Amino acid sequence: MEKEINFEQEIEEVFSGNIYKKIGLKDDPFAIDPKDRVKLFVDRIESFNKLLRGIRNLKSSSQPHIAILGNHGIGKTHFIQFAYEMLQLNKNKIGIDKLYYVKGKKGFQDYFLKDDIEKSEIISYIKENPSKKVLIFFDDIDVIFKRYSEKMINIFDLCSDCIIGTWDTHAWSNLKTNTDFKIPKTEAIYIDRLDMKYCEELLKKRIDIVKINNTPNNIFPDFVINRLSVISDGNPYRLITYAKRYLDYILDNYIREIDNSKFEKFCDKINIQFIEDIKKRISKLTEKQRDILGFIIENVEISSQEIADKFDMSRIAGMKNLKILREEKVLESKTKDRTDYYYVPTDLVFDISDYLEKLKELSENVNEKS
Repeated sequence: MEKEINFEQEIEEVFSGNIYKKIGLKDDPFAIDPKDRVKLFVDRIESFNKLLRGIRNLKSSSQPHIAILGNHGIGKTHFIQFAYEMLQLNKNKIGIDKLYYVKGKKGFQDYFLKDDIEKSEIISYIKENPSKKVLIFFDDIDVIFKRYSEKMINIFDLCSDCIIGTWDTHAWSNLKTNTDFKIPKTEAIYIDRLDMKYCEELLKKRIDIVKINNTPNNIFPDFVINRLSVISDGNPYRLITYAKRYLDYILDNYIREIDNSKFEKFCDKINIQFIEDIKKRISKLTEKQRDILGFIIENVEISSQEIADKFDMSRIAGMKNLKILREEKVLESKTKDRTDYYYVPTDLVFDISDYLEKLKELSENVNEKS
């Protein structure tokens, strides 16, 4: 007979922190938005130094905008938050009088949409203090721009030489080809994937900062740190997401010491796919099938009839291509109102989208040379 679950005890365990203390941790080491970003910062020194040089150029009015570019989950937000906090602490050394941090769409609404833009706190300060140097950090400026393009164009005009923003690389490329808006001269700083050693360092830092004894060493031995880093393929968001799922697996199954066999069971349970295997499967697809895959990513979920209409094929042909994509494990389906809808699993969307874009660029370069 199974032991009856005591939900009151479960609540007490989680909210008292006992669930973590039992494995030698004072708290969850894998919070998506950690408090001590400065201590958790790894690698990115070259990017940070390039940002400092870019800010120096902003001050001399030789460029109006710095763009922090990278794919989803690559660490743009962590980077810009780290930069903001470090520069806030050292603003006297860099000759900046005021720094603002606008966190996504909500931050934009709070700073600029509660009143007329020109009467907002930031614009008012710039107008009232023309000799003062200001920096405005916009996180997810691409998301803000998509929703409030006209207002952002106005802010670019009003805040020349002040703006540092994070952009998804794909969104940035699309904007550059937009004839309705001319992007101001920009210093572009690309945030790349982390090397394996920095993925491992990041995990160890996350664990060490909340470790209260040596018990976590039995749960996070070197081989687990290494395997989680391999799975992440250098993407920090993916790394922390899988580390958190691994910790949940440990807690839910009352595991106090891990070995290869138990770790393999974890990988099987959450259906981990290694990105290099996914790339190989995508490379084998026809150009039409890759286009279908990209179309599904853009539209989140699609029926076979919508595929047939979009790509001028019969519904049967559409279903045949979708079947191949499912067999290659890059697509899943669900039924709503007696209709099957196809979608790319959330944890694969950004890696697949990134690789499709690279294949497209490679094909275009080959065509240009021929």
